[in-house]
Amino acid sequence: MKDAAEDAPLPKLDVENQPKRAPDTPLRPEQSYLQRKAEVARQDHEVFSEYLQEKIARDQQQKVQLAEPPQRRRRRSIAAAC
Repeated sequence: MKDAAEDAPLPKLDVENQPKRAPDTPLRPEQSYLQRKAEVARQDHEVFSEYLQEKIARDQQQKVQLAEPPQRRRRRSIAAAC
């Protein structure tokens, strides 16, 4: 079961179209913000994907437990076994 959240595209930085800069040149505030925003979005997506996988596994495990009805014991069958 896949949710739309799993298939949602991540925001991407267009690194190829950005002008080249010297390694010691600091990022402009806009570039720094966009880079950090993309990094946080990627991390959030990873954490959320892990959560969804754990939730799906937990739900499947609960379905298996609910599918097996508990055995009913009757007083007469317990008394006869003793």
